[in-house]
Amino acid sequence: MPTIPDAQPADSPDVTVSGVLFALAELAVTLSQPRGRAEPEALAGTLDCLASNLATVAAGLRASHTPRGATSEPAHQATTKERLRRIDALDLEPIVFKLMHPEPRETALSLADADQDIALYRCFLKLCALHPDATIVPTRQLDRVWHTHMLDTAKYRADCDQAFGFFLDHFPYFGFCGEEDRRAWQEDFALTRRLFWEHFGAEIGAQPAASACRNHGDGSDCCAGCIRPADVGTRPRPDRSEPAPRPDLPEGARP
Repeated sequence: MPTIPDAQPADSPDVTVSGVLFALAELAVTLSQPRGRAEPEALAGTLDCLASNLATVAAGLRASHTPRGATSEPAHQATTKERLRRIDALDLEPIVFKLMHPEPRETALSLADADQDIALYRCFLKLCALHPDATIVPTRQLDRVWHTHMLDTAKYRADCDQAFGFFLDHFPYFGFCGEEDRRAWQEDFALTRRLFWEHFGAEIGAQPAASACRNHGDGSDCCAGCIRPADVGTRPRPDRSEPAPRPDLPEGARP
């Protein structure tokens, strides 16, 4: 249970508010005296003290008040340490709830298991901040949490902006584009496992997901958590060398 300090710093809000209350009490005493007995100098001094304390309270409120969800500086200008702090501050409780109440035929997690997966997911996000030029490949377990976060598109967008200052894109094709691509996927997953162990002492298992995380360039167009080729042709396509049966589509859906 947290302890309450015996004393407050001289510039703390509690001390300043106490000064205001004391000055108001002094003013009330002064004004309650019969007319002619209240000393002008004493009244002026009490009013000066009151004004000074009120100004200090106002300045403290302006300095300390930050709207909910707002940050002191844009995330893309924040230091790595500040980004890590913001990742720790993300409210991921709705994601915990969704993991516990998934879609039909998906496995529901217990609260303890969901909390464990969310803790690892925060580590995943931190690796994206710590190693913006690396390709971070999540496990299938982590990818499920990532997908669950992304399903709440408005929250995911806001969380990315708060923590990184850019949208954390998701590329689900890494490892599908030939043998060389698959080797790169396996190598990057091995790197991800090593970084998890070095930074967090966590062993994340041996099953990567078909998604990856990479920051391109200076970060303004980052896709930490993905590979986003500029050429859309590098994404895999289905084999249409053999004509597929024409689907039975409603009239308005036919090409």
